[in-house]
Amino acid sequence: MAGVYDAIKIFALEHRGCGELRYDAEPLTPEGYAVWVACSCGARLDQWVSPADAGADLLRSGAAGVREN
Repeated sequence: MAGVYDAIKIFALEHRGCGELRYDAEPLTPEGYAVWVACSCGARLDQWVSPADAGADLLRSGAAGVREN
């Protein structure tokens, strides 16, 4: 299963020619938070992010530009 970072990136790439993307996130709770991305074509991505998912995505997105030696 793709993390939220990957899911949003894929969604944005798939809809880059459609028009405007809008996004928002619900307030953080101890269980996590909901995030959504909506395209002007009507497609929408809704994702629940648990604290563990958020930590994994943060590490993955932060390491995206880092190369191993």
